[in-house]
Amino acid sequence: MSNIDISKGDIIWSYVSQFFNIASGLITLPLILHLLSTEEIAMNYLMLTVTTLVTLMDFGFTPQISRQVSYVYSGATKLLKEGIVEGSTGTVNYQLLACLLSVTRRIFRIISAIVLVLLMTLGTWYMYFVTEGFSNVDNSFAIWLVFCTSSFFSIYFKYYDSLLVGRGLVKESKQCILASKVLQIVLVYVLLLASVGLMGVCIANLISPFLGRYLAHHFFYDNGTISKLYGQAFSDELKSEIFQAIWYNAKKVGVNFIGTYCTRQFGMFLIGLYLASDVVASYGLMMQFVTIVTSISVTFFGTLQPQIISYRIQGDRVMTIRRFSYSIIVYYLLCICGLAVVVFLGSWALNLIGSNAQLPTLNILLLYSLVCFLEENHSNFAIFISSGNQVPFVPAALISGFLICIGDFVVLQFTSLGLLGIILIQGGVQLAYNNWYWPRWVLKEYRISFREFLKSGFCELYGMLKKIM
Repeated sequence: MSNIDISKGDIIWSYVSQFFNIASGLITLPLILHLLSTEEIAMNYLMLTVTTLVTLMDFGFTPQISRQVSYVYSGATKLLKEGIVEGSTGTVNYQLLACLLSVTRRIFRIISAIVLVLLMTLGTWYMYFVTEGFSNVDNSFAIWLVFCTSSFFSIYFKYYDSLLVGRGLVKESKQCILASKVLQIVLVYVLLLASVGLMGVCIANLISPFLGRYLAHHFFYDNGTISKLYGQAFSDELKSEIFQAIWYNAKKVGVNFIGTYCTRQFGMFLIGLYLASDVVASYGLMMQFVTIVTSISVTFFGTLQPQIISYRIQGDRVMTIRRFSYSIIVYYLLCICGLAVVVFLGSWALNLIGSNAQLPTLNILLLYSLVCFLEENHSNFAIFISSGNQVPFVPAALISGFLICIGDFVVLQFTSLGLLGIILIQGGVQLAYNNWYWPRWVLKEYRISFREFLKSGFCELYGMLKKIM
């Protein structure tokens, strides 16, 4: 049996990479908030919201491909639509891998082309409306065109990270992200200081992914892999079989992504239509800070995912739940500490740098932090469930997303609650079902209480800290 191991180096590089991934926003954020106008800041957040909507066209392929690559490198000889063949033996099936790579490339060529068309049509219509005919920011239409182009390449190159992580090359994956983000930071600073404005941010976003793609290709296609893939022939029937195996759950995950977007991002989309630019900038800033915290907090879980999948394929239920509980404890500790910093020090930091945008009031910050903490928690459990090649949470995600969309519209159209109403709707709908149901699903499947689950995670964390010290 091939086994995917996660080393200390993988974990360290994951956090270094995530730091610079965050830093690309945090290091440049003071300059952006100081040099750009409120209208430019608002436009930046609105562009990100539109792009998030369009990237739903990924439709769950990225995580599904990563899992399929992990299955192949763990010794699987067949990719199933649902479930996994536990106890698979043997080495990597390079014919299966070659076919999987061919299917993956074709999928992302199509996705990126569709995304570009949607951005240039529906996206342009939305940005035209919220920027008053591309008039409230200088060169806003040109900025939008560059942003569309950068989004196209970012989406097209996304599958390389899935290949590296799926193979267990976590360190290499993070090195690619690190290199790309460092280049982005340098370019943003140079261009902003050269008074290029928001256009400079978009140009940096356009150029930086190319470096990451070059390095990712170099790491994945090493000499050994190239020689073993060379000359591998596969039939159209096998390609169709692999695509069907990927699509079976990818479409479910994709629909779930739509529900997730409605839950987390649709409020921002509507706020751009109903509220003033300073409120849009404030809400976008809060979302960015909280997203930074949750992204850092789930990094460890993301790093362990290939190993967790490997244990599931081997049928080692004890190690599977131990590693997962360990990652959840790390998430709890990091997320609580990080959100506390945002809530109690965020406004002070913004005043220190002379920001042109401010965070919302303390009660809104506290409530939004709690809602996002609970959402990310149940999302982690849902991702764990999907690592077993099953996706049972799609209907719940769609229903929740639909209710939140309706609630957001009602709040903005018929009340004066504003941001508070948006957050109350989001938190209330999620608390009614998703926040507690998916954690309970996992605990029930592994016949473990939440107390035992936490104890297992703390024991793993203590053991790791003891080794380090």
